[in-house]
Amino acid sequence: MKETLIKLESILQYIIGTAVLCTILFVNIGVVSRILLIPASWTDEILQIFIVWLVFIVSAIAFKVDGLISLELTEEILKRKPLAYKILKLIQALLTIIFVFFMLVQTYLIVSSQYLTQEVSPVMGLPLWIKNLGYFLGCVLFCIFGVCDLFKRIRAFKSKAE
Repeated sequence: MKETLIKLESILQYIIGTAVLCTILFVNIGVVSRILLIPASWTDEILQIFIVWLVFIVSAIAFKVDGLISLELTEEILKRKPLAYKILKLIQALLTIIFVFFMLVQTYLIVSSQYLTQEVSPVMGLPLWIKNLGYFLGCVLFCIFGVCDLFKRIRAFKSKAE
């Protein structure tokens, strides 16, 4: 299981790196085209896709490394009480999985609906489901990382209880 997660992280690093480079490239193309008064509205549509993919995939990774915003003051106080801290982290992982699961269901409905109706973007005519697929994949990653985190928290909770 650990090896699979390591391979997944490696793949995600390449995807994120490529997406960031493409985002920088398309932003610059858009800026230069505006300066030269040459319309390049297609860059805005492409940027929307890259930004959605980046935001949701990176936020899932931030969750995995416990890098999302939290009540740090509460956590710092509870770190002095290991049992209370473990319970807090367990509850956080469980609530995250529940919330993200509902988001996953909704994004699946959106992506499948857009795929079936063949909705397209206004300028380039790109399928809209491509943009929202990044949202869906981010939710899938959140669920995977959340379940792994939950099992890790349960194991840590059990090991100290014995």
